[in-house]
Amino acid sequence: MFLVSLTKSFVIEGFSFREAIVHSLSLSGQLGGHSNVLIIGLARDGHRIKVDVTKYSWAQLDTRPWGQDLPLQCPQCGTPLPWARAKQGGSYVFECRFLSCGWDAKKRTRMRPPFRFTISRPDNVEMLLLGKKTGAGWLKIPVGTHHFTFTEGTAVLEEDIEMDG
Repeated sequence: MFLVSLTKSFVIEGFSFREAIVHSLSLSGQLGGHSNVLIIGLARDGHRIKVDVTKYSWAQLDTRPWGQDLPLQCPQCGTPLPWARAKQGGSYVFECRFLSCGWDAKKRTRMRPPFRFTISRPDNVEMLLLGKKTGAGWLKIPVGTHHFTFTEGTAVLEEDIEMDG
């Protein structure tokens, strides 16, 4: 569905490629549960080439906050219960809901607090407002830009700008 929509938007309807990507992603929520989308853009200016990489990642508050998968079960107690979630600024704090998480049954005492972890908003991320989905959508994440100069058949990396994972 994504590639059909992308081709239709770009070739037939005349959207710019970046606009076609955003439009096609808005119709492709199911794709996000299975894959990220990487767009590698090339621009040439004489002997210079600019390579720009953008990642689109699906985000959903209960399963993929900020595009990061939540564990299916608590690593401390192994329970598969849904996580308790609280928002703190641009971050989400998740805590195990199992009442006995951290509890030692033999000693009948709590050895550790319930398992808790934080997922923070990545730097330079843009949430694309697509359709009428609440709590879910695509994130646009600039991965990085490289500039290359070609001289006598050799590519030389000029500068490395803001490369992230």
